[in-house]
Amino acid sequence: MMKGIVLDADVKSGTGIICAENGERFDFKYENCAHKAAVLPSCEVEFIAKSGEAVEIYVLRSPARAKIDRLTWFLFSTRGRASRDQFFWFLAAISVAVAVLPVFALFVAAYAAVCVLAKRFHDTGRSMAWLFVFALFSGVAAAQDKLPAFPAFAEVRYVLYGLCALSGLFCLYLTFAQGNVGKNAYGDEPCKSFTKRLK
Repeated sequence: MMKGIVLDADVKSGTGIICAENGERFDFKYENCAHKAAVLPSCEVEFIAKSGEAVEIYVLRSPARAKIDRLTWFLFSTRGRASRDQFFWFLAAISVAVAVLPVFALFVAAYAAVCVLAKRFHDTGRSMAWLFVFALFSGVAAAQDKLPAFPAFAEVRYVLYGLCALSGLFCLYLTFAQGNVGKNAYGDEPCKSFTKRLK
């Protein structure tokens, strides 16, 4: 076994670089890590070198910087994936935070919610574009009162309401849907996942 420090780790591509104690560098894949979510830059790891690649990687120590980087990614990045378990914990935390946060901080909380939702969508293999579709239809539907009060516009209103409801229901489904097993187009499967996943 060898010891080293993670120099770089990319959640989306599922790859990274480890610098061993002797200065030699090894590429690694998240699929070879015992705890995928814990392998972050600056982490001290133990691994086996095989054909110039690090395999059977175990995290020995995660410095505060790595933990802060992980939290920052989870709250403020739309890249990668988040499991239902992680999302439920986020919902619980944000529900408490909203009750005590000042008004200006609610905008930060709202942005964090969008980022975590995007990663939840990614876990099901869908794009966060569905969030924008729902927001667009919601905005147009909310502005429907500005349409002239002619009978011809009544059908337009019903169509807008219908599209808004359908896109909202689909977003709700993606929020709580089962995630994909293994890697998908948005990155590796979150390691902290105890709920059933789809092949």
